[in-house]
Amino acid sequence: MKTRIKIGILAVLVIGMVLMSGCTTNAGSSGATSTSTSIPKTKSVGVTATQRGNNIVITFAGGLDTSNISGLQYGIGTADHQWNSPKVGEQVTLSGGTSGQDHVIVIGTFTDGTKQLILDKFV
Repeated sequence: MKTRIKIGILAVLVIGMVLMSGCTTNAGSSGATSTSTSIPKTKSVGVTATQRGNNIVITFAGGLDTSNISGLQYGIGTADHQWNSPKVGEQVTLSGGTSGQDHVIVIGTFTDGTKQLILDKFV
């Protein structure tokens, strides 16, 4: 009889340990899958814009991510011009500006497919 009680107690302890270990290892695992949202890394390149009469001169200054830039879109009020494979120091001239301030926008396109606003200012 004492052996049966010992076996019974041992069985209860073993079952309890199995249940407890199952609870601790599965805690937080509800069967739902989590999705991670990645925020694109900000790229580091620069351009400058200066006004010369009614023209605006945009200069590609480069930066840490120069090797990853594939093109620039630029314009006055909207980025409606395309500049493919800009090189550091290169310039483009926009005509059609005014003698007052003009809103210049430049958007960079990178080799990973991302786009980033590079310049948004009045000159």
